[in-house]
Amino acid sequence: PADETFLEQLVAPIVAGAASAAYARQITAPDADPNETYRRLAHYGPLSRLKTRADRRTMGIRALMFSDTASAIRRDIFEALGRYEAVNTNEDMLFCATLLDASHTVAYAASARVYHTHRESAASLLRRYIEIGLFMGCWRNRLGMLAGSGDGLRFLAGQMQYLLTRRQWRAVPRCLVETACKYIGFHFGVARSRRTTV
Repeated sequence: PADETFLEQLVAPIVAGAASAAYARQITAPDADPNETYRRLAHYGPLSRLKTRADRRTMGIRALMFSDTASAIRRDIFEALGRYEAVNTNEDMLFCATLLDASHTVAYAASARVYHTHRESAASLLRRYIEIGLFMGCWRNRLGMLAGSGDGLRFLAGQMQYLLTRRQWRAVPRCLVETACKYIGFHFGVARSRRTTV
């Protein structure tokens, strides 16, 4: 937790009855790699919001963002909806889809901040994105994944702009290597999913 109010801020939307689940804002440690810092800034903005079933139509796959790195779910609802599915990754995203499809509201509590930093090698990143691609491919119908949305290219453009405007020249090669690992891993995983049943 980044401060003493973390837990109070995290559960506030649930206590108020505005949401059935909430997840926190992730920030990086001061000495984190600039690429990792950008990822947290891009995915976890400063504004709180509530997400409902209707957002699945307007936001697509982004509506299912729900990180159980730091989250809270009403226990009765968690039990009633069957808990998490037995998957290797993205169990939180899948449960978010279940919540929204059952007409529950999910809160992003930006004022609840937690330090969370990944320090992955290119090989571990490649393996992780193979798993993510496999997951996305296997659960495509449930998640409503839209291929070719351009989100990856937009993210890379934003990341490069972030690095270059801050003169983080040394971080640029890592950015490109990581992007390649994610792209190759994800598409390899999706291809594998066509031979897998869930």
